[in-house]
Amino acid sequence: MIIISRVFVIPDVHLKPWIFDRAEEHLKKENVEFIVFLGDLVDDWDQQSNIELYNETFDRALKFINDHENIRWCYGNHDVSYLWNRIESGFSWYAQETVVRRMRELQDLLGKRIAFIHRIGNTLFSHAGLMESFVKNIFSKHTSLNDIISDINSMGSMYMWDDNSPIWARPQQDEYHVPYPKSLYQVVGHTPVVCPLLQGNLLTVDNFSSYPDGKPLGSRKFVIVDTLTFEYVELPAN
Repeated sequence: MIIISRVFVIPDVHLKPWIFDRAEEHLKKENVEFIVFLGDLVDDWDQQSNIELYNETFDRALKFINDHENIRWCYGNHDVSYLWNRIESGFSWYAQETVVRRMRELQDLLGKRIAFIHRIGNTLFSHAGLMESFVKNIFSKHTSLNDIISDINSMGSMYMWDDNSPIWARPQQDEYHVPYPKSLYQVVGHTPVVCPLLQGNLLTVDNFSSYPDGKPLGSRKFVIVDTLTFEYVELPAN
């Protein structure tokens, strides 16, 4: 387990490579120990045939990774849908071969830095959140949290393509989805919010998403989270 404090969080990108440019502007000014990307690099409204944009996004992401050894990367449901051949909203048959090939490049570059869940200090980072229902359905009550995280990070679609999983859960909208464990904090994306939303020990930061017509849905603000105290600051939109 890594005991660190300040983490810069990048929420869902969805084919918006300029998000990495904006992140760079903040990182030049901010002192952080880690950067965490919460997943969903690909897919956006009406972009299924825009292979150029898919490639541009991967190129920018790979450069960002090369420039930041301290990055930790989370898989999103849109990312693994191509690797697992699972169809969902926004999935592009036209781009599938490109996404699979570029995702392999990304995995090779990141190595162990890419996972479904990262634990840093007192905080879990994942695309959608680790839920109590998911844990209880799969693990015994005697399994340690670190072992649970390790096992989840090696899982495939049989367990992960599930409404309760860390790439699909929506605790913001469903009382059945209770974050696990209650003693730790969690930072997630996946569910669009107007601005970073704190609910108990759960912080949702997917505020860069767009409406179908391309207009911004949220405030487009990054956050820096202190993983020990769970205090966080919203950075100005730039």
